[in-house]
Amino acid sequence: MPSKKPQFVIRADKEIFDKIAYIAKENERSATQEIVYMLKQKISAYEAIHGEIKIEE
Repeated sequence: MPSKKPQFVIRADKEIFDKIAYIAKENERSATQEIVYMLKQKISAYEAIHGEIKIEE
């Protein structure tokens, strides 16, 4: 069943993708799961400094 989650394309150097793939393998995640994890960590760090980001739906 296809996912209904939003998608977007990331353009970056191959070295970045290779390093993410390496880290993902170490953490027993797919590269996509690793990227989502990294994004969540960055958002949490930002919110710890600047406060919770409120998203209107």
